[in-house]
Amino acid sequence: MSTSAGRGGFRRHVKRTASVQTETAGWSDPFHLDPSMIYTVMGALKVGGYRSAQLYLDAAKNCHIAQGLPWSDQLRQAYRAAVTGHWQFEAGRRAPTRASQPVAATVLASWWLLREIEASRARRKHITVNVADCRVTWRLPSSKTDQAALGAERSHTCSCALHSPNLCPFHVMIGHLANLPEAPDQPIFPAEDDSIPASKEGWADTFEQLAMHLGLPVTHSNGARMFTGHSARVTGARFMAEHNIELWRIQLFGRWGSDVFIQYIQDAPLKQLDKLALESTATMSVQRAQEQLQLLQQRIASCKSQFMHPEPDMLHDCAAGIPQIPEHDNRPGVIIQNTARDGKFHATLIYKLDLPPKQWRTRCGWPFGKNQADFKAHESVDRMPLRDRCSKCFPKTHATRVDTPSSTDDQRAESAGGED
Repeated sequence: MSTSAGRGGFRRHVKRTASVQTETAGWSDPFHLDPSMIYTVMGALKVGGYRSAQLYLDAAKNCHIAQGLPWSDQLRQAYRAAVTGHWQFEAGRRAPTRASQPVAATVLASWWLLREIEASRARRKHITVNVADCRVTWRLPSSKTDQAALGAERSHTCSCALHSPNLCPFHVMIGHLANLPEAPDQPIFPAEDDSIPASKEGWADTFEQLAMHLGLPVTHSNGARMFTGHSARVTGARFMAEHNIELWRIQLFGRWGSDVFIQYIQDAPLKQLDKLALESTATMSVQRAQEQLQLLQQRIASCKSQFMHPEPDMLHDCAAGIPQIPEHDNRPGVIIQNTARDGKFHATLIYKLDLPPKQWRTRCGWPFGKNQADFKAHESVDRMPLRDRCSKCFPKTHATRVDTPSSTDDQRAESAGGED
């Protein structure tokens, strides 16, 4: 069915093309093409309102080649010029459509350095969001000459630590996608009526609308527009250059094949040149620090043997300098109960109200003051079961509990003796 329909369409295009060339233009052989015939036929179809004029030209081209006639370079050039002029004419007849979310669209297009035609053709299936890594990856054309070849991927991560969330590429993209349908072919930047993507010409109107809202001029002194479809691409490149991003990295990220991008950033890097003296001083400071580090390493190397084989007197002096912690005698005092874990009772080693809580310690080394909700203070340990006392804080009582029968066993033995 599709083959029959395709042949019928081709025959219809051939018949219409022959009619235009013989009846309108007066050529006897309608399929012996030359550049003037191509321009004439496309002009006539354009005036007649044929939106698929390229299909008629393709039919005439196929008939020309089928007759064994050469398809020369002149014919190729005329064909490309006629087709380009036709689509430009069709685009001019349609009213430009602006992006429905101009702020988010401008931020995203600037971060990814998009051309207006790339933004118009972007679809949801071209974007991958990695929530775990806070990363957004966008598949983009490798060059401006082949918009259908999506061979380049460019990624951005969350930058909220340095920028406002309203400028973070990750969170702006998340919020933007949340307002779009989840269909894979959904345009990333739909027009204001949400039925079609924002047009190539509508992007210039989008940027101009934002500029007017911010009170910025929108025309030059000669009346030319200040904001074009490349404004987001230029803005993103200049922003990166002003923040010390190397030019080769900007060129690579923006997929520029030549140094033409330099005319976009213009004098943006000059805003950082006032820090050259500071950077030079910092470089000198780093060099001095490296020299001092080398001297220190040499001194450590010379003393290495002494540290590896210390003298006995040195070890005796070190041992004498270690403070001795007095052994706890289990006398009544402040007892700390760990209420967050197993409910063990601990004896305090450092517990003074005039000290910061983070310095409070028990005998076993527990820093119970770091989280005051995790402990409870008691005045005495006498009524506390032996099994709930910390073995390190109460070593004597713990040893006594191990060496002697448990109180429960004693009670059972006494009860058995009483019955006898």
